[in-house]
Amino acid sequence: MLWDWQCTYWEPEPGNPNGGGTVLLGVAWYDPAFFADRRDAWFGAMHQRIYQQLGIPLEDITVTHWSLIA
Repeated sequence: MLWDWQCTYWEPEPGNPNGGGTVLLGVAWYDPAFFADRRDAWFGAMHQRIYQQLGIPLEDITVTHWSLIA
């Protein structure tokens, strides 16, 4: 396995009449070369279509990468 999504969760936004919130997609990448190649997949055409279908503007998306040196 080169990656997994086991750390993905949703935080509701209290008081939002539309039921909004924040989705945190915690992806663990296990192969540095695969990560280097795919690290910007969140901005690809497929993901952008999903964001559009969900009504999520690109300016509302934040992506941060961390590296664990063990």
